[in-house]
Amino acid sequence: MGIVIVGAGNIGSYLAERLLHENKIDVVIIEEKEEKVSLLRERLDVKSLCGNGVSPALLTAAGINSANMIIAVTDSDETNLLACHIANLMAPAPITVARVRNGHFYEPENKEIIDKLNIDMMINPEEEAARSIINILTVPQSVEVIDLLEGKMKLVGLRAKEDSPLIGRELKLLEVASNRHMLIASIIRGGEVIIPSGSDKILKGDTIYFVAEAKDIKSVLETFGIVEHEIKDVMICGGSFIGMYLAKALTQKGINVKIVDPDPKVCSMLIREIPSVSVFNDSPTNQDFLIQENVGEMGAFIATTHDDEDNILSALLAKRLGAHWTIALVNNEDYIPLVSTIGVDVAVTPNLIASSKILYFVRKGKVLSISPIHEDAEIIEFEALDTSSIIETPLKNAKLPKGTIILCVERDGQIIVPSGDTTILPRDKVLVATKVELIPKIEKLFTVKLEYF
Repeated sequence: MGIVIVGAGNIGSYLAERLLHENKIDVVIIEEKEEKVSLLRERLDVKSLCGNGVSPALLTAAGINSANMIIAVTDSDETNLLACHIANLMAPAPITVARVRNGHFYEPENKEIIDKLNIDMMINPEEEAARSIINILTVPQSVEVIDLLEGKMKLVGLRAKEDSPLIGRELKLLEVASNRHMLIASIIRGGEVIIPSGSDKILKGDTIYFVAEAKDIKSVLETFGIVEHEIKDVMICGGSFIGMYLAKALTQKGINVKIVDPDPKVCSMLIREIPSVSVFNDSPTNQDFLIQENVGEMGAFIATTHDDEDNILSALLAKRLGAHWTIALVNNEDYIPLVSTIGVDVAVTPNLIASSKILYFVRKGKVLSISPIHEDAEIIEFEALDTSSIIETPLKNAKLPKGTIILCVERDGQIIVPSGDTTILPRDKVLVATKVELIPKIEKLFTVKLEYF
């Protein structure tokens, strides 16, 4: 199996690393900038070509004629669309994925033209990031929220801060206290992922991921000592695509929204596009402005400018001035570990979110979805087969590899939070939390291959 990736930026290099690590398939990257090619070759054992990804000669050299997929993720929408279109003309039937940021390409009047390009998937990292932020705002004090089993279940990430009542508590006691309405899927501690046992305890600074039915989230949070905090007022800094998307979505939910941007032209555009939002022409790092506009009374402060440093600094200022929950858009992955340690509640990285969405899209077979928790762990949704060795065996006897948890089972539309006596039946949908290196063993249990295409 072969994949051609056009663009060796954050998304392209991340995808190459995941694909090489997980599946050992043939990956070729085309990148126009020589310095990016050099950096990539230092990091990964991957074939890389320097040049323009729309060049038929270069696509041929990359093996497009025999490739199963092309993923075009350069910074140029036009390059990405054209690379996929040319690949379609040159090769029999490659699956095509293009990163496309410009909203005009998604408008109904352009649908007929775009359809003629035969692009299988177009993804907008900024839109995916905005949706992720909205999900986070629905669950108090969460750092990540992902829908599972078509929205019936949610994966929720919480950070154990210094004053958290979770610190020191054994996981099995938390699960019992919630009346078994949830299971802890993983703990991120010091940058390392732990797939826990019931005897593990939560420590200060841990990020805990749990799964629960959507209807039970509120009661689970109460078990954790987290009281639901209704967000009525939000301040957004930056009139970027993400800022506009969030402002429109939040006002539709009846939330009062303020947007601040230092560019007068951007402010004028915001006033025209979203007249129901209060718009301010000022610097989001101006402490006097933040105080004047009562940032301390905001249910959430969301920094969405194109400058990581401004986002982090303004979110930190807002937090220190009393904002209940702060979210910063961060494109530089090196900043992510820093954000939580200095006091910002959540860092959202559009490129990582988009990469995960692309990985979901390219999976097929009886693997229904994949949700990366961390670069070393995933939650995988399987459908059990008649031939699966795990069926009709109590889970306590199923010989699950250490570092793996069965989180829940969906059977005939009903959710089962499993115990050791639970048995899996054919056609059950099963959520499994596991480390990436254990995936081959999980495949064998379910008689399923994590295949592409």
